[in-house]
Amino acid sequence: MGPVNKLQRLIIVVGAIAILACCLFPPWVHTFKAEGIYSEESAGYSLLISPPARKSKSVKFGIKLDSSRLLLQIFIITISTGLGVFLSHKKA
Repeated sequence: MGPVNKLQRLIIVVGAIAILACCLFPPWVHTFKAEGIYSEESAGYSLLISPPARKSKSVKFGIKLDSSRLLLQIFIITISTGLGVFLSHKKA
């Protein structure tokens, strides 16, 4: 493919910044677990080191990282970045 041009470098940097932002502010899920009942509800996005508060102080309520949604976001950014780099290649 050859050396990376300025536009491709910019696309890679923007993609890397987008992935970093996704990892610093990941999606979270409120959880509820009691006697055979388990449910999850989106809790939005929050700083990785400061997750959103649980809905209740009860041990039945919790909060967890929505890893499947985070991985999907990273995958989409990676594919988009790669496609952008590929399409911005200038032929000699």
